[in-house]
Amino acid sequence: MANIGDQDFGPQGQEQAWEKAIRSELGKFTNKTWLNSNQNISINVLDYIGQYAATYAITNHAIFFNNGPRTNSTAWAKAWVLGFVEWYLNPQNANIRDNVAMQPDFLLTARRGHLLWATKEYRNIPWTFADVNRNDSLWFSGFDEVSLERINMNLQNCTVNFWKSTPLRQPMIGSLWLPSQCTNKGLTLILGDEILSDWLAPPDADHGHPFLTLCNVYNAKKDSDRLHRPQDPSTRKSYEVLIMGGRWRIAVNDGNPPSVITFFKVHH
Repeated sequence: MANIGDQDFGPQGQEQAWEKAIRSELGKFTNKTWLNSNQNISINVLDYIGQYAATYAITNHAIFFNNGPRTNSTAWAKAWVLGFVEWYLNPQNANIRDNVAMQPDFLLTARRGHLLWATKEYRNIPWTFADVNRNDSLWFSGFDEVSLERINMNLQNCTVNFWKSTPLRQPMIGSLWLPSQCTNKGLTLILGDEILSDWLAPPDADHGHPFLTLCNVYNAKKDSDRLHRPQDPSTRKSYEVLIMGGRWRIAVNDGNPPSVITFFKVHH
């Protein structure tokens, strides 16, 4: 039986500086992943994991050169490391994990690693394997860590019931798979497309506020706060609510659960 620890995926001849940098980065990342696992992995296997991941990243560097920090070849190599270490340390795989012929599929392992990565970095977003790996996935989008962290913080202390493919507001292009129905302390609300676009890229500091703030304003609204606008559909109700030291505008479509169309802070 060929053993993975005997495989040589190290440099084959002289490498350029950028290739050496990738190999060093993947080696450090592999060691960190192993240390975080708090389990034993032999030096030979650690070397295999790091060198295999680095060789993949270097080989595919040009193909993924223009992609983002979660989708370039180095990111896929890191995701594979995360997924492989989880697979390798699973007791169910103890009898096959060192066998070269029994190694798991690279792409599937990397996709599982992306889920581990996304869940660790953004714990308030209830990612599933399918949520992360869709074609319109937020994780694989071009949005930076600031946008993802804003959504992560806006979902704090709430439960996500459903996701949906959300059309983005211009000048953003396309649609993204985003949390669309949430619950906090028994209150369930559907988040409109405008609110989700605000979460990704608020046009100003008055937009993009957390779901908890939205719930507080929704619960505080009174009939006397309602703005009467004849052009609105009969089911749509707009309110201006004074709460939490500020004045808030919220537009709601009645339903079970209600759908919030617009939500932002206003100044007078």
